Amino acid sequence: MRIALAIVSLFASGGLQRDCLSLARILRRRGNEVHLIAARCDTEAASLIEPQVLPSLHLTNHGRDQGFARALRAETQGRFDVVVGFNKLPGLDVLYCADRCVLATPVPMWKRLMRRHRTRRSLEEACFGKNSSTHILMLAAGAAAEYRSAWQTQGSRMTVLSPSVAKERMRPDLRATETRNGIRRGLGLSPRDEVWLFVAAYPRTKGLDRLLNALAGRTGVRVLVAGAAPSSRDCLRAHRLAKSLGVESCVSFLGHREDIPELMAAADVLVHPARYDMTGGVILEAISSGLPVITTDACGFSEHVRRARAGIVLDGPFEADRLSEALDLVREPGKIVEWSRNASLYAARNDFSKGLHDAADVIERIAVQRS
Repeated sequence: MRIALAIVSLFASGGLQRDCLSLARILRRRGNEVHLIAARCDTEAASLIEPQVLPSLHLTNHGRDQGFARALRAETQGRFDVVVGFNKLPGLDVLYCADRCVLATPVPMWKRLMRRHRTRRSLEEACFGKNSSTHILMLAAGAAAEYRSAWQTQGSRMTVLSPSVAKERMRPDLRATETRNGIRRGLGLSPRDEVWLFVAAYPRTKGLDRLLNALAGRTGVRVLVAGAAPSSRDCLRAHRLAKSLGVESCVSFLGHREDIPELMAAADVLVHPARYDMTGGVILEAISSGLPVITTDACGFSEHVRRARAGIVLDGPFEADRLSEALDLVREPGKIVEWSRNASLYAARNDFSKGLHDAADVIERIAVQRS
């Protein structure tokens, strides 16, 4: 089958981007001819899988999405058995959806009148509206219900995928004492340090400022921040906040890292106080690596923390004092050991490797139907 995978921005550190790259590899291993198409691509991602770049010369994100949609339709017309998008775009056969519902998100009336909001809503309608034929791959049941309620999307056009974690990111073995201590030494951490890990491509959305405010006034804590370039706007803003709070020396901005399992082995807890995360793949990666998690119920995969009894889930609305209280538990004797053991047991009982293979099954089925 000839399959096109389309994504507006392809960079190596994003969860959606990793899913796109992994799905491309799975489909190719199954014997399909897969073409990856993007509007922009960083050097690291390009080295992993060579994409075709259709530049969209717009200054705004919504303008770029619109321009890429037009270029994509012209480029793929009649050339592929199925076109799969990782962003909401018109004319897709399949959408792999990792974004929140625009229509269901409360916004002030003045924002609704702005071109940005109207464009995003139009792109969403092209995929979820009742007149669309796009099949949608959803990553969480709650998000699927939200979209169905907002757009009256036919249930037959939606598939909720199983969770998916790459096998190379499931490394509970690295938490063995000697290995863990060696990793910590390599990161400049002492055995006495309490280590919080934060991983996100978009630090503000995932609550880095909330974490830094919780860090203020504590001693003996080191924070490792991975996933976003230290020069990014979010990280620069976070660096200024850390400096103003007097915790700058306790925070290490590591940028994009491929050794996330090693960082998870070095850490005592993953802190993910997100404002919104449709899934929160890093939460499952942590559980699969035996790392306790403190997160918010704004993350789709927070339910697994509760089921596993592998940390704390903060119910909304967010309160800074409750995050601080949850982090206080990290210092209780035996608490981290208990949470870590529960995480490993839960991961052993559940298969977190199926989701992308299920997605590939759906894409191939639709390709056959439409060829």
